[in-house]
Amino acid sequence: MWTVTTETGRTITIRFLSKDDKKGVSDFFASLSPKAVEWGLPPYTDEVVGRWLDNLANLIAPVAVHDQCIVGYGMMTKSVHERRKEHANWLST
Repeated sequence: MWTVTTETGRTITIRFLSKDDKKGVSDFFASLSPKAVEWGLPPYTDEVVGRWLDNLANLIAPVAVHDQCIVGYGMMTKSVHERRKEHANWLST
């Protein structure tokens, strides 16, 4: 876990995603504008977030937290498919 202070004085904690983050991640994506997720992999539904949390062994997923709310998210996934097992994908918002 890392803690940083922004130029505006906000304290942000960066830590790895955990099983307890389903609501926080879902709320974070629900708060974003369509423009903000335009280049991502929408839709970011509770079901999609649940699949991510069920696959934590194959993820490197940092989250940024301010005042107990997730305000940033990134994810690198390791492919579990034999054909692509040497590849990783990166998503950040």
